[in-house]
Amino acid sequence: RAVQAYGSVDILINNAGIQPLGIRFEELTPQLLQRTFEVNVHSVAHGIKHGARVMKRGGRIINTGSFVGMIGSPAGTAYSTSKAAVIHLTKLAAIELAAKGITVNCVCPGTVLTPAVTSIPNNPEIPFVSRATPLGRLAQPEEIAAVFHFLASDDASYVTGTILPVDGGITA
Repeated sequence: RAVQAYGSVDILINNAGIQPLGIRFEELTPQLLQRTFEVNVHSVAHGIKHGARVMKRGGRIINTGSFVGMIGSPAGTAYSTSKAAVIHLTKLAAIELAAKGITVNCVCPGTVLTPAVTSIPNNPEIPFVSRATPLGRLAQPEEIAAVFHFLASDDASYVTGTILPVDGGITA
């Protein structure tokens, strides 16, 4: 539909995700793991497949991972594992699509001050992550958006297969 409406697809951002937090292995159900992977991993894999099919040379695919896909995250069994899979899908797609001139990268945000975080009363994640993050604060949405903008630009034409944490240093 995008090709019919606009003539081409130049940039694809795979940003779908659900975040079932607080789930330890003992609480993990097959249904929860399956649903998390359907939304967080299968959608990215299919997005890459179908996006690459209609993109021309110079196309950009940018996946949204998470800093918890890069490090261990207590009680994040399904979510953290799914984001680790997105990171690996990014690397594989970068290798496969390089011959078509399509770059594939992954942005791994830290905790971002969005309504999903700030609307939780007394959210314990906010002070915990603020203390654990070397920069001492959570990200603003605009700081994450700027990285996506760079990866979508011509300035990033030689950047592919990159997993870019934008997390205030928490994964360092």
